[in-house]
Amino acid sequence: MVLFYLRLYSGLRDSVESGVWNPSGVPTIVRMIEAVERSGLPYQFVFYSYERLPDAIRGKRYVEIEGLKKPVKVISIRCSLSDRIQAIFLGIASVFFSIRYSAKLFYTDRSNVVGAAFVQRMGISRCVLRLLGFPPPLFEQVKKMNGGTLGRWAFNSPFSLVIGTNDGSSVRQLCEQLMNPDLEYEIVTNGIDRQVDSGRRSRSGEAPLQVVTVGRLEESKCCVELIHAWECFIDSGGVGNLVIVGEGALSGHLKELVEEKNLTECIQFSGAVQQRDVLSILNNFDIYVSFNEGAQLTNTNLEALRSGLAIILAESKGDDEAAKEAGLDENIVAWIERRSLSVSFSKVLMNFYENPSELKRVQDETAAKGALMQTWEERMDWEVDQLRGLLDNAS
Repeated sequence: MVLFYLRLYSGLRDSVESGVWNPSGVPTIVRMIEAVERSGLPYQFVFYSYERLPDAIRGKRYVEIEGLKKPVKVISIRCSLSDRIQAIFLGIASVFFSIRYSAKLFYTDRSNVVGAAFVQRMGISRCVLRLLGFPPPLFEQVKKMNGGTLGRWAFNSPFSLVIGTNDGSSVRQLCEQLMNPDLEYEIVTNGIDRQVDSGRRSRSGEAPLQVVTVGRLEESKCCVELIHAWECFIDSGGVGNLVIVGEGALSGHLKELVEEKNLTECIQFSGAVQQRDVLSILNNFDIYVSFNEGAQLTNTNLEALRSGLAIILAESKGDDEAAKEAGLDENIVAWIERRSLSVSFSKVLMNFYENPSELKRVQDETAAKGALMQTWEERMDWEVDQLRGLLDNAS
């Protein structure tokens, strides 16, 4: 039995509450759940939440979700005391459920490193720790936690396997600097959806540029800066439409800013979309842009590469070299300096606007590079095989 003991991410909460599998966000976890369900592995999913559970599912032994073969367990881990005490509570629950389900393999995420340490060190189950990404600020926070006794003890545990997402954040640095030096870990790049026929948009003449950005509308995505940069492009004589795909804490503020700058005719908001729909949405555009300051090797950036769009990325606080090595290199991506976002962005866009042949050349080279990328099915088949091997060895 593999026990998947995972945080109830916001992208999964709607599916749990509605009883219908309709996830948004956290594509690595979503694709893992779907891959495990078709893998033949013996498994159980337990989701833990730091918030109060809705009345509709509170107290239920299991929650049925249409679209998933097996009911899931959902629990609430709420503690008004310190984060350290909450981590210990979560660890105790990890031990309890590992014993309850007679788990030979315990798979959990980064927010439960203490629980994973409990289970591994007590010899209850072999543990796989899944690190989905560590933006630099979070990495600094974790390093401070590692300065304490509990943090050092947890991160230095002899986990059976650590799998980290290569998203240009600080995952590799965390494994190298904080984890047990004898630990086996794998840093892997996410997959992309398989696309038989891209149906990519073809811009003709001096038609308005169609530009898109996709992501949560929060401060770290620098959407305010993007709107200012777009205004600079328009003021320079450029013509185009910018579509902002996503929702978030800044949604209202961004819409007010667009109205204030009289840009409503050339900037639209489309709301949130499912990750699996991103590829088809991107096909309607010429150019993809991301000002994300956390990291640039994101799922959506990879989808843009696969879609054959011209790509503009701002330098981030993450590991941009990792992003370039994974395919987002200077030969096909316009990397712009963060200290001069508006001017640099406007300059690149004007070049594409005035030179359709250059835009097409970049798009063709991007599409060729994207066609070589690993699909989600291939990515997740590899991860399931790792779990199957550990499970067989634990028998």
